[in-house]
Amino acid sequence: MKKLNTYLLALMSVFVLTWGACTDSYEYDPASAVVGEGVYFPSSIQTSITLEGTEGSFKLKVQRTKSENAGESGLVAEFDEGGENIFSIPDKVKFDAGDAETEVTIGYKNLVRGTTYNVKISFTENTSYGNSSLTFKVLYPAEVLEEWEVVSQDAVLIDQMFSPYGAKDIAISGITVEKEKNTAQYRFRSPYDADYFMSLFGETLIFSEELPYIILDGETYKNNAPGQYYIPATALGFKMVDGQGPVVDADWNTFGSVAGNLKTGDGPIEVGIPSIRR
Repeated sequence: MKKLNTYLLALMSVFVLTWGACTDSYEYDPASAVVGEGVYFPSSIQTSITLEGTEGSFKLKVQRTKSENAGESGLVAEFDEGGENIFSIPDKVKFDAGDAETEVTIGYKNLVRGTTYNVKISFTENTSYGNSSLTFKVLYPAEVLEEWEVVSQDAVLIDQMFSPYGAKDIAISGITVEKEKNTAQYRFRSPYDADYFMSLFGETLIFSEELPYIILDGETYKNNAPGQYYIPATALGFKMVDGQGPVVDADWNTFGSVAGNLKTGDGPIEVGIPSIRR
């Protein structure tokens, strides 16, 4: 019995020690207090920004922890790659009463192609509960150079250009077609040369420049009209005048049509998109 009591005392000692260890207090470092408005960038913000064109502007969303009253926070920017001469960033961000979110507009000019700019933006009225300082990578991509390769030297065009004047289903053979290597675009030289007009109208039009390309573009509007191609408005060097026949005109957009009056098998073409062809 005495031996059993010894075991019980030993177990109780372990329990007391363990319980005592569980109730010890721990020291911790509290989060820093919110400074002023507590302005920060939302977690969903993109820190990689791709721009088009050498000048313009873009917006960044910012939020704050307080929203009862109107408020503002100082804004500090740091740059590299000469960004201080390129980016225009306000020195403060302002919130209207009741608004927990607003936007900062960043202007830019004289961007250099192929350059990535690092722009660090920090708010003075910050909070440790969100990103009150972030570095954004701003890229103006290098110009994409088109690479055209020949896919046919014996294509046939069934021409309907002057079908309203009785010239229908004119087969023009021996056309060289090129494809842009990285996109869904095809092109061929305009077949509307002096011989074309002589055979159709018995008269010759003299063009002073090289015949332009006619482009079949399936890339630009592939999201609006997948699998379809449109023909951009193109100056072919002539225009057709009723009662007078074709005349030389370097600026007249003969090819292409006004969207909104046309439709495909999938329905009307969205306004702003030139004529689409299969």
